[in-house]
Amino acid sequence: MLEESRATQGSRRGRRGRKPRSRLKIGDEWMAIQIIARSQANPQKAVAELVENSIDAGATRVTITRGRRRGRVFLRVSDDGRGVPLSQEGVPDFDYVATHICDSLKRRLDEQKRGGVQGEFGIGLLGFWSIGRELEMVSQTGEAPPHLMILRAGSRTYDRRRYLGARAGPGVDVTIHEVHREVQSRLTAEKLQRYLGEELRERIRRQGATIVLEDRLPPSKTLEVRPAVFRGERIAEIAEIPVTDHPPVRAEIFLAAETPPGAERPAVGLYRLGTRVCQNIAALPEFAREPWSSDRLEGALDYADFHVAPASREGFAPDAAYHAFVDAVRGVELILLERLRREEEARAERAGRSLVRELQSAFARLLRDLPVGEYEWFGAAGRRPFAGGGEGRPGGPDAVPGGTDATPGGPAGASGQAEALPEGGDATSGDAAAGSYDDEEPEAETIMQPALITGPLERVVIRPAVVRVAVGRRRRVAAIAFDASSVVIQGGFVPAIGRGLEYAWTLSSGVASLTVEPDGRAIVEAGRRPGRGTLTVRVRQGGVGGAARPDAARDTARPEIAGDPAREASVEAEVLVEAEAARRAFPPPVFVHAPREVWRSRWNGAAGKLEVNSAHSDYQIARQHPARRRRYLGRLYAKELVLHNFGHEPPAAILERLLEVLTRLDEHL
Repeated sequence: MLEESRATQGSRRGRRGRKPRSRLKIGDEWMAIQIIARSQANPQKAVAELVENSIDAGATRVTITRGRRRGRVFLRVSDDGRGVPLSQEGVPDFDYVATHICDSLKRRLDEQKRGGVQGEFGIGLLGFWSIGRELEMVSQTGEAPPHLMILRAGSRTYDRRRYLGARAGPGVDVTIHEVHREVQSRLTAEKLQRYLGEELRERIRRQGATIVLEDRLPPSKTLEVRPAVFRGERIAEIAEIPVTDHPPVRAEIFLAAETPPGAERPAVGLYRLGTRVCQNIAALPEFAREPWSSDRLEGALDYADFHVAPASREGFAPDAAYHAFVDAVRGVELILLERLRREEEARAERAGRSLVRELQSAFARLLRDLPVGEYEWFGAAGRRPFAGGGEGRPGGPDAVPGGTDATPGGPAGASGQAEALPEGGDATSGDAAAGSYDDEEPEAETIMQPALITGPLERVVIRPAVVRVAVGRRRRVAAIAFDASSVVIQGGFVPAIGRGLEYAWTLSSGVASLTVEPDGRAIVEAGRRPGRGTLTVRVRQGGVGGAARPDAARDTARPEIAGDPAREASVEAEVLVEAEAARRAFPPPVFVHAPREVWRSRWNGAAGKLEVNSAHSDYQIARQHPARRRRYLGRLYAKELVLHNFGHEPPAAILERLLEVLTRLDEHL
């Protein structure tokens, strides 16, 4: 208690003996002026300050001229505003402007005249130090004669006198002579047009001032500054954000359009009374997160209670008004995140449609380059046996590619295929997707390279498995014989083995005509009416060659060696004669998130779509670049195309076919 009492008494004596408070003051005024002048390091911002002075003076037209005089570059800002206020002597009060740094004449305006005026510190003119060596200011106010003031960078003196030239009415001309060489490239007409359009966007819109840029340096040009326009879709539900105990934030937020690589990233800027004070809100620690850092938003937030850095006019104090702004703006982040999620889904759908069109076009050209009659597209709708997903072809290795029930019957089946197209895509024409439908007979090609030594005949397949041909056109088919090891047996005579093959072809009458060719080939020529029939081939190997059935067209191989045991195999294929060339839908990709599964793609026969594992590490690498993503998906389609047509063959043969497809596909992607 005693110590506490003493402390109290001492504190009372301290209050009675306290000296009056002292005031801070500038010890070296010239040093303070130099610090203020050099704090503006952005020459474009310094030009914007001069333009704002003109707008504050009520100018309706501001002209910025860049030219050369006596070998030196100058920059002039001219306006038709009110000019510098007159002194008691009736001349522009340059003395007040030059001797009252940090005390602007605009602060003497009443509340009504001050509306919309930005300047308040009286230091904007000093920004010319960042542009050039000398400032010449000519002002005419009302009917008074024009007067001139000259300031020099690095000098504490100024000159003022009567201007002997003529001026067309009231206004101010500010000319900066000897523009620094280092900043000349930043003060071109194009760069100033863009910068001022963004920096003074709201001021230009509100005041309606016309700002013209006249660049007299070659190549000379004249441009008009227009308020920056955001190209995206505006988020209308966020137009004004209330702030507790402060004016509301005027919000213009847009969903940014996709920007090409290397272009300036979209951002939401911060403004005070129409003048930008922060280029990107995401640069502030409080907003360095989604949705502001997503590069998918652009626009402007205008808040009148930002306390802006006086000299540079960029940045502001993190005071109570700023923290109230932070709390208010954070309240709309959930709305923006939800809108971005919906936009991302819509954008992915649009990109998917575009990607499908690109892949569809590439594969249409690819199928024309592949050997005739050997590849059948897998994009048709309906029930369709398919070897997708790495599980093998349904029905085992002996199943015929496509099967006899591979295609819906009749014209209705063709209609169903067209409806399977993704929105915005086109169907692939029949001659691109299922071989040649030309009236001219396709050029003969070797179907497959046979092995030198083969075993006895085990089975035979017809390619294509379903023979589609338009009315009046023809289609080449081939019978391919295999031994028990799934090695292709050559159609002709093999001298070393002495085993030849003979082919007996049968086609149901009335649908089409059949022309037999050597080595297990034939041509189906459609009749005049649509219909369907059955094509049968019976292959015989070894023994004494017997007569074929009367209703069969026969291709007899070379004579057999007597006593060789005979073996036979047969197969059927459906023939569809259609009114026009079949149109085969391109199956769109469906992305499935399966992070713990190793598959990259698989065929969903029920949905008629290709499923792609979007969580696979290969896709995650490819998805960052559109071209790489397109090539990756193209290879997945190529894999399914090969499995569909050759899934019954040994792995080595499948890999050879895959290389055949990929080599040609690279030319079209």
